[in-house]
Amino acid sequence: MRLPALRGEIQILANQHETLHDLCEAYEEATEMLISIRLSQKIDQNLLNEYVNTCNEIENDIVNYCTTLKD
Repeated sequence: MRLPALRGEIQILANQHETLHDLCEAYEEATEMLISIRLSQKIDQNLLNEYVNTCNEIENDIVNYCTTLKD
């Protein structure tokens, strides 16, 4: 995740909130696929862009979810 300052807090909250836990799992799966795409011999640029966008969207969802928990 690009927000290292929030990692610890997210880990704690993910253990307490199933929705956040599910978002974190989805993010992990998407980033693993993104890494796999980047390491492949022939990169499908459309697929790469799709996973970059997916990871960014999930990351934003995680930050927004954490923000609503603080309110």
